[in-house]
Amino acid sequence: MSITASAERARSCSTARAAGFDLRTHRSDGEQFGFIAADGRIRGHIDGVIVAGPDVGVAWPVLFEHKAVNAKSWTDIAKRGVQLAKPVYFGQLQIYMAYMDLATALFTALNKDTQALHHEIVAFDARAAQALSDKAVDVIRAAEAGELPPRIAATPDFYLCRWCAYAQRCWEGMA
Repeated sequence: MSITASAERARSCSTARAAGFDLRTHRSDGEQFGFIAADGRIRGHIDGVIVAGPDVGVAWPVLFEHKAVNAKSWTDIAKRGVQLAKPVYFGQLQIYMAYMDLATALFTALNKDTQALHHEIVAFDARAAQALSDKAVDVIRAAEAGELPPRIAATPDFYLCRWCAYAQRCWEGMA
């Protein structure tokens, strides 16, 4: 049975709340927590903020981020940690913590095949967050100048290029 990402996230939130965590997923006005920077060209919405909970060795509040992944990815995350197994997710956590001014994240991975949960505490890495933010600014500046930043791959069939909304523009005239 396949369930939606929204339902998967809701289940993860319910599990956290049942374990005694005060998890907030929306602001008092009903909107999702998030941030906007660089005149709206850098933005993000977080899954939630845990403002209180059992003593698990972290200071509240902490970022709460949930991902639903297949069994292979889940096993890799559980074995090696999010930083090594899914560096894009790790980067997302760092940017979110930086812009939301949070020192710690609780990263939760749901195995979509078995419904198993993996929880991981991730500390804020100011250097990693700054490097990613600088990279975003470089991309914005290049776009403002009408330039394309260096490609991440040598050919358009690279797996990340196949998922990118800008692949056609990036590779036009080059394929």
